[in-house]
Amino acid sequence: MENSVKFEEDSSIPEEVDKKLLKKQKKEMERIAEGQKKLSDRFEREENFVKISHQRCWQDFKEWCENVAVDDLRDELIAVSHSFDRVLDKCEHLKETIQVHRSHADEQYLRNFQKHSELIDYIMDLYKTFQKATQEMYDFDREKLISEFYEDLQRHENSHDETKTHFENFIHAAVSTTNDRVNRMKNEFMNRKFEIESKSFVKREFDYEGNMKRQSIACSEIKKLVKHFNENLWPKQRLDNYHASLKKSNEADEEISEMNIKIEDSKKVLVRLEDELKDVTRHQLSTVLELKSEHQFLTKLMSRMREKNENLKAIEDAKLKSLIAVCEPIKKNLKNKLQKINSTVSLIKICSKYEKPIDKIKFYESLDDDCENVEEKFLKKVANVEADCVLLKDEKKKLLEENQKLRSKLEENFHQLRVQKNIEKLRLDPTPSLGQIAQISHVMPQIKMPIELRSKHNLCKCCQAYLNNTSKQSF
Repeated sequence: MENSVKFEEDSSIPEEVDKKLLKKQKKEMERIAEGQKKLSDRFEREENFVKISHQRCWQDFKEWCENVAVDDLRDELIAVSHSFDRVLDKCEHLKETIQVHRSHADEQYLRNFQKHSELIDYIMDLYKTFQKATQEMYDFDREKLISEFYEDLQRHENSHDETKTHFENFIHAAVSTTNDRVNRMKNEFMNRKFEIESKSFVKREFDYEGNMKRQSIACSEIKKLVKHFNENLWPKQRLDNYHASLKKSNEADEEISEMNIKIEDSKKVLVRLEDELKDVTRHQLSTVLELKSEHQFLTKLMSRMREKNENLKAIEDAKLKSLIAVCEPIKKNLKNKLQKINSTVSLIKICSKYEKPIDKIKFYESLDDDCENVEEKFLKKVANVEADCVLLKDEKKKLLEENQKLRSKLEENFHQLRVQKNIEKLRLDPTPSLGQIAQISHVMPQIKMPIELRSKHNLCKCCQAYLNNTSKQSF
């Protein structure tokens, strides 16, 4: 550099100089030319080295990009996000179908329960009316029979009293007549005492004994007549009334047997209705258990999908970390090389000012732009990949929050299936209570479903379609 400056200063010396100075100038020119040749050779070597280093850096960068495959990773992330969206859409569709099936099952259960309660109320009303009718009929017949019995008793007692008074009057009249006759005869005898003194005492005594015998015979005959009347006439009427009461009681027994037959028929109808209601409740319990098993299967699928997504996320984070770790030394090396290249280019520009246009080294202006563009492109790609990763993380957070909300909604809807346990107090029914259903629903999550029950044959149509679709795709 100093020599070139001196040469320029010496070149300004006029031509009128001494020969010594010309010789010295020639020597200096030769020396400068040799130095310029050396510099040109050196710059050529440096230019070739820069080109070769640039090509090598570009090839290394291309190989690194091919090995890392940032675009492929981005495409994989996008595909995973799309597949996750599809899986979430399918899960939402399945949840909607499960909700529809559950709502249909609830409506059917309510309809069956209402019909069963109506039938029970109707049968209870019929039984109560039938019981009231039979009770009123029995009461009426009982009162009628009791009134007829007491009337017959009163009539028989009245007739018995009348006959008794009649016979008592008859006996009293007969006794009074006999006493009057005896007194009259005695009076006549006393009056005629003096007249019949001539008759013997034996004859008078015999007449008196004969009268007393006749009186005793008449009394005995009257007693026999009363006894015969009491023994014969009164039992005949009593037997007739007894036979009539037997006929009425037989008729009442026949009516009671008919009513018992009707009651047995109604009991058979009740038993048949109870069997039908048991079948309905069993079917409903089976549907509830199937829905619970399907829900457990779907929750397991969702947990597996979450685990896979978490594993993918961890793998992606590890890949990104490895990429960042690989990129940092490469970035440092590129920066160092760019600094060296910039320094060499600046030296070339400075040197080109002191050279003749013929001897100037060719400078490619595109080298600087290419180097800057390579760094900018690489940084832009890295920034795009980082931005995509951030967006994917945000989308995953949102999807996880939505999934948690849907799970909470499903759990609330399934908790609504637990109906009150006091259904047995409302209806006297041997059917299984809803408390047992609640106990079954509480125990079911603790039961581990075997692998054989997870087959497609044990699931509904919507779950079978979902499994057929998911079997074609790999989550």
